[in-house]
Amino acid sequence: MVCPLSILEIRGKVFSDLSEQILFYSEKWYDNESFANNRGKVGWHLVRKTPVENSTDKTWDEQQALLAKNEEMPTALVMVYTIISHFLATGERLFENVYVCCSDMISGGCRVCVGDFNAGGLSVVDYKNTDHGLISIAASRLPEKL
Repeated sequence: MVCPLSILEIRGKVFSDLSEQILFYSEKWYDNESFANNRGKVGWHLVRKTPVENSTDKTWDEQQALLAKNEEMPTALVMVYTIISHFLATGERLFENVYVCCSDMISGGCRVCVGDFNAGGLSVVDYKNTDHGLISIAASRLPEKL
């Protein structure tokens, strides 16, 4: 479940409430980006706990083709909320050694990726379509229509 908080509000909350744990890298580049300031809507999201299989080292189009028909690429907010809340509930770090691309774009036209969630915290980076390497994609199930 996602609550109506922005990424910046989540980051501020965990910094002030959990000062003994580092949950975010000390990045400020995205503070004025709309994706980081937008609040989510309350709702359920079924997010994969691992990147889409075989989505690393592929072009954007090749990565999109790997999504199942009942899946979509989640927003950075959904991924941040999922990763941080899962860690707080279980102590397990999701996406510890990989970045996953999200559906959001920054003002410069690059996609937003989150990951590398190690002892230094969760990182939020931008992704240019020409970058590959450790970039995979995230997926969440589309809501079923009744």
